[in-house]
Amino acid sequence: MKKSPALEHIFAKTGSIDFVNTLSGFAMAKSGERLAFSIMVNNSNATSREVREAIDMICEWMTR
Repeated sequence: MKKSPALEHIFAKTGSIDFVNTLSGFAMAKSGERLAFSIMVNNSNATSREVREAIDMICEWMTR
């Protein structure tokens, strides 16, 4: 999410171990509402890069 417009609206911490990627924190929606979230992807067939891209897409959706 390095170049995403959602970057300044997501306040979160990443985590990862073998075959697990996570992101938990708060998102500021366009309406001003604060959303708490936790995303965990476990034992996926996708690459780590694909998983991170999917998590980034979820973050972008939350900030719309």
